[in-house]
Amino acid sequence: MRMPNLRRLWRDTSGVSAVEFAIIALPLFGTIMAGIELGYRFMMLSQLDGAVKVAARMATTGEFTGTQIDDYVMRIEDGIKDSEIRIEKRSYDSFSAVAKPEPIVSDTYPIGEYNVGDCYEDKNRNGVWDSASTSGYAGTGYADDIIRYSATLEYPTLFPLLVNAFGFNTRATITATTVMQNEPYASSANSAPPVRCN
Repeated sequence: MRMPNLRRLWRDTSGVSAVEFAIIALPLFGTIMAGIELGYRFMMLSQLDGAVKVAARMATTGEFTGTQIDDYVMRIEDGIKDSEIRIEKRSYDSFSAVAKPEPIVSDTYPIGEYNVGDCYEDKNRNGVWDSASTSGYAGTGYADDIIRYSATLEYPTLFPLLVNAFGFNTRATITATTVMQNEPYASSANSAPPVRCN
C-alpha cells in the first residue's frame, strides 16, 4: 500500500509552481530592489554633481554671495525627506596647491612629514602648517583664485531593510566636487607666501 502512495505523490505536480515561486521570489525581488536603489543613487549623484558645477560657475563670476551660491545646492535637499547637505568651499593660489598640504621647504627627519624643526610656505598666511584638508582659504576666494567646491549629501535609502540585510548603512552618502578658476573680475595682487619655521 505504501509504494503506490509514494509513487502517486512523486508524480503529483500540483503546487509545484507555488514552491518554485517561493524559492526564487526572495532573490528576484532582492535583485529588483537593489537595481532600483542603485539607479536612485546614480540619479542623486547626477543631481548633486550638476548643482555643484553650476554653483562653482556662479562663484567664479564674483556676482553672487556665498549664501546665494550655497542656496542653489541646498535646493536638492527640499525634495528628499530626512536629507542633509554639507558644503565646503576652499580657494587656492594655483591649481597645483588644490587639496595639497603646504609645501615643506626645509625638512628634518622624518623626511616627508611635517615636524619640529621644519620650515614651510605659509600659503594661507594663518601662522600654522596646514595639511591637505585644511590648506587654502575658506570661502570662494578672490579674482583669479582657484576654487574647490564640494558638497556631501546624506539621505535615507529607499529600501532600508534590504540595505541593512547586506550589512550596509541605511543612510547613503554621496559627494560631488569640482575645481574651477575665478574670473579676473577684479585686480589680484598675490604676493609670495611667507616661509615660517617651527
